[in-house]
Amino acid sequence: MRSWSPTARRNPRLIYQVDAHRPHREAYDEENIVEVEIYKWGSKERVGVALSGKNRWPRVVNISDNGLARGRMRVNDLIMSINGTEVFQEEVANRILRETVGRISIRIFRRNMPNFRDDLTEVAISFSSRDVDEPSRDVGREDEGDDADDIVLDDSDEGDAQEEEEEETGSSPAPSNHSRS
Repeated sequence: MRSWSPTARRNPRLIYQVDAHRPHREAYDEENIVEVEIYKWGSKERVGVALSGKNRWPRVVNISDNGLARGRMRVNDLIMSINGTEVFQEEVANRILRETVGRISIRIFRRNMPNFRDDLTEVAISFSSRDVDEPSRDVGREDEGDDADDIVLDDSDEGDAQEEEEEETGSSPAPSNHSRS
């Protein structure tokens, strides 16, 4: 016989710990924090980064092709500080990046997922733009020349080389149990 208990069918309560100051659990890894340095010569130059401030740290949403950050920052990087000033809002980060002239030191949190999709797309585009089927002019000129310089080895040439070696040394090679096919 079973006894009835008021807590028998109740699931245990889950206790969630909220880390409001950490947007992701990966933030605990020190190796994911990267220091990026950009030098901005004048106030008219653009860093070329679009930010979104949905998390605590502004996230890089887009990188311009002609901006200074191209090749140094990635999409989905989280900006932690700019020139030693911690950044929590995208407006503040945009203002600092726009007004700073000279060396800009940006401390970012880089997620473990690299952005390979852009790189593969660029390779595919550059490869598809070449016409592989069309032979080049240099290859055509080599084919028109005489074929006397071409060296072709076949099995009969190998036998001749062994016979010449036997004549020079005066002995025959040792018998072999291995057969060639």
